[in-house]
This record gives sequence, C-alpha cells and structure tokens, in this order.
Amino acid sequence: MWVSLILVSILIVTDISKAGPLRNRYSKYLELEPVERFIEYIRIDTSREENIKHAIDFWVRQANEVGLPYTVYAPAGKPIFVATLEGSDPSLPSIMLNSHMDVVTVDETEWMYPPFAGYMDANGDIFGRGTQDTKDISIQYLEALRKFKKDNITLARTIHLTVMPDEESGGKNGIKAFIKTKQFKALNIGFALDEGLASGDDTMIATYVDRRPWQMRFTVHGQGGHGSSIAEETAAEKGGQAPNIIPSKLSLVVDMRLAPEADADEIQALVDSWLRETGNGTELSYIRHEKVSLPTVLDDSNQYWVTLRNTGITVRSMVCPATSDIMNLRNLGIPALGFTAKSNTISRIHAKNEYINVETFLRGIEIYTELIKNLGNLINS
Repeated sequence: MWVSLILVSILIVTDISKAGPLRNRYSKYLELEPVERFIEYIRIDTSREENIKHAIDFWVRQANEVGLPYTVYAPAGKPIFVATLEGSDPSLPSIMLNSHMDVVTVDETEWMYPPFAGYMDANGDIFGRGTQDTKDISIQYLEALRKFKKDNITLARTIHLTVMPDEESGGKNGIKAFIKTKQFKALNIGFALDEGLASGDDTMIATYVDRRPWQMRFTVHGQGGHGSSIAEETAAEKGGQAPNIIPSKLSLVVDMRLAPEADADEIQALVDSWLRETGNGTELSYIRHEKVSLPTVLDDSNQYWVTLRNTGITVRSMVCPATSDIMNLRNLGIPALGFTAKSNTISRIHAKNEYINVETFLRGIEIYTELIKNLGNLINS
C-alpha cells in the first residue's frame, strides 16, 4: 500500500512537470481574447512605415467585430483611424480616446525576447515594442467600447477612438494635419485622453501639459585638412572633434525640451547667440520647433479632471517630460489629459525590453471602462 502511494505521488509530480515552465498562474491569461488581441497588435512591426497599413487593417477588423462605424482619413498621406460609439445626446461635446500605432525602432540584439513577438514570461510580463507606448492603451480603449456594445450600454456622449500614424516623428502627417480638417471639427471634441506615464508605485499619473521640443540641427563649416596639421578656424573648433581628419563640415543635433515656464523668446535669443559665436558659416535647421504648449487646468472647474480623480484610483498630476500628440489639442483650447493605467511598472518607453504585466494590462481595461463610462455620462457641456 505504501509503495502504491509513493508511485501515485511520483506520477502526479511527473504530470505537472510535463506541463512546462509557462504553466503557472499567469498562463490562463494567454487564452483571454483581450490578451490575444493585444499580442496580435504587438506583432505588427509598426516601427516600419510600410507596416502601418497592416495596423489599419487590424483596426478595421476590430471595428467591424465590435460593430463600430469607422472612417480612415489621410489628410496628409498617412492613414488616421477613427471609430465611433454614438451617444444618446449628440449635442454634447464628445470624448476622444487617442493613441498612436507607430513605435520607435529597436536593436533586437539588446532584447531578452524578440521585440515583436509579444512574449509573456513566467512573471506574467508581456514584452514587446509598444507595450507601454502606446499599444496597451489602444487595446484597453477598444475593450472598454467592446463591453459597452456587448452590454447594450449607451452613454450620453459620443466616444471617438482615434489612432494616429506618426506620433513618434512629430505628428506632422497625422494629428497636426487632421485637426485642420472639417472632419475633425465635426467630431465636436470636448475632452481627450492620450498616452501617459508609467508609475513605479500604487499611484497613477496624469499629465496636463507637455514640454516643447526644439530639435535643432547645427551644420558648422570651417577649414579642413589632415589631423596632424594645425589649421585655424576648423569646424572641429566650433562644433566638436574628429580624429586623424579635420572635416570641413560638422553636423550635430541638439534635442532640447522647454519647460512650461520657459520663455520661448529668451530661448530663441540664446540659440541665436550660439550662431553668432560660431560665425557666419554655421547653419541651423529645425527638425521640431514647438513654441506653444498650453496646459489643461486642474481644479474643480474642470469636470473631466474631477471625474478622473473620482474613478476610484489615486492619481497625481505632473508635467509630461516629453511631447505627445495631445499637445496639439490643448493648443486648440480642448482640455486633455495624458493618462495610463500602469502602476507599479518600471518605465521602459523607448528602451530595450519594454513590457507590461498582463494583470496590469487587464486591470487597465477595468479602469478605462469605468472612466470612459463616467466621462461619457457627463451631461454638463
């Protein structure tokens, strides 16, 4: 009898071991449809511009499955996806849920797992470019709208899910062009949500203003020659050094982000002084040169901010250290917040091994569902 019990125990342990290392408490999540959709979206390598069309195909399919009317706009050549959940009172300003489908490039040799595989490790962390910036919130928006449709919930306000093609390169052919169109004005946007920041603790972050990017390319001219010569007025003297060969021209890029309190005219005067000091041979061109970034007011007069605070989460506000598409809406006078439901998460935006934990991702769907419902049912304009 004792021998039989021992054999049974051994067989049970053996069977468990055959399940493999992924058979842990997180494995069940891989079978959930929202997780499957998220991983499918990650696997579209939108660091390559030619793959944006595949992301559009993905969104068209999602809209058709949910039953959301949609339109694809291309005011400046790149596609913008807009799906709409109609509200019961179209006279009320609508809510815009914005994200972007493009992601920054990767060096695959630096990653623990392939960056476009959507691999989930034994800790439940899903790795992939875009898992934090911003394919996570795109799917979380989608799943919230999917639930409203499934449960036959009609909100007072119309909700627009918008997905932009080129946030990472400045939005020139995406949101910057779109907000100038009559189609955008017809959306009647009253408030917008967009990408936010991961938080390392239990709180969640809301950004209300973006820093202004000044990305400047300086081209410095001078006397060229051999590295052993001692020429005067070389480009290297003015803008850097080069071994062995003294170049007659050097180019460098300065990426500067202006704080909200910085005076753009004063900063421009500083840049102009650099040009004067290096001489007439120095040229300056701007990759990005944003002079205005208006804030969204955070007080009790802002019903959208009050609604976010009352959603049952702890939110702290801060200045966005970078720049997002939403800056363009704020500059039109539309209140907008950068918000992401990623607490207890190490920020890996634009870094190697970008990830989000599967439970954090799923909790984010619940948070957005409640938040969007509350925003959509605000009846004061």
